[in-house]
Amino acid sequence: MSVNAERLAGFISDIERARDRLRPLGAMPLDEFMAGEDNQDIARSRLLIAIQADLRNASPRWPSSATS
Repeated sequence: MSVNAERLAGFISDIERARDRLRPLGAMPLDEFMAGEDNQDIARSRLLIAIQADLRNASPRWPSSATS
């Protein structure tokens, strides 16, 4: 199996963007984070994007059109 470097770079970029968007939420005090439903929704969405990017990288059968 060969590695498509451009495709892999795209997946890594997706994961990095998701991580960067999570950083401010991770810096919040837990009670503040838990009090904001939007905070939890954003964190859940960003985590799912990172997981999907990782799965797309791990499985060549994952639809390449499955993006955020």
